[in-house]
Amino acid sequence: MIILDRLIEQIKADGADVSSIVEMDENGDFVKKDLRSFPVAKYTFSVSKSYTAAAIGVLYDRNLLSDEDPVYPLFKDLFAPSHDPKWETVRIKDLLQHRSGFAKPYLNYKDEDDSLFQTDDPLRLMFEIPLSGTIGETMVYVDPNYYLLSRIVELKTGMTLYEFVRREFFIPMHCTDHAWTCCPKGHTDGGSGLLIRTQDMAKLGVVYLNGGIYKGKRYLSEEWIKRSVATRYVDDLGEYGYAVLRKTTACENYYFQGAYGQLVYIMPRTKRVIAYHSIGADNNKYIDLLREWENEELAQKG
Repeated sequence: MIILDRLIEQIKADGADVSSIVEMDENGDFVKKDLRSFPVAKYTFSVSKSYTAAAIGVLYDRNLLSDEDPVYPLFKDLFAPSHDPKWETVRIKDLLQHRSGFAKPYLNYKDEDDSLFQTDDPLRLMFEIPLSGTIGETMVYVDPNYYLLSRIVELKTGMTLYEFVRREFFIPMHCTDHAWTCCPKGHTDGGSGLLIRTQDMAKLGVVYLNGGIYKGKRYLSEEWIKRSVATRYVDDLGEYGYAVLRKTTACENYYFQGAYGQLVYIMPRTKRVIAYHSIGADNNKYIDLLREWENEELAQKG
């Protein structure tokens, strides 16, 4: 039984609410199974961050920025004179790795009253926040890091993050039926809010699987992929890179993940990507099973 069939069988046995699931190979060929009726494009939640990181990668590859660049000079005019001086040491890589010094979530547009954001630029509110963590070391997983990355893309390209990702990825990859939420001032959220089909979500996984290439076209450099997947230890459950997660017990495989059970699982040893949208699937369980089944498959092949 192929891995996709085994996973579907397990999902059904668990009663997990998975709407669609895809297995895609290194060539972009795929098998898709719809397990229940659901709108074609679905929320990806934090899988959105992987597209934001990929957009930063495009700018890196074109020498428009470095992940070592400080953030402060880009938005200097939006900082109050009394700003926390730690802000001047935050680099783009710190945002990508959620090691920017934030202590808790801020600018949570999807949960907070819109009246809280009545300002000419939401970044002014962000830059008033003191950074209590150690820059580059303390990890606190918060969406504002990726909202700020979205704004960096916009600053460098003159396009919103969604417009840029659409031009650089969605159109040439022939993705359809996608959208991305924005803040009250019209800037792409960056940390969440992307809606996309499951098979199109898997395509970004293939880009990473192939060192930056999908169907013969290079989207990201091998160097950027290597930097992205160079994950750092977070806790006993895993590691985090540039919107890339990895379990410490499965060092070859890595994944993009979103809240409520969204997953793009990248398996370099067997050259495949498994992706699904769900409402509450147990990603940790299925990641462990996929790793176990992959080991069995490799053992059978000798």
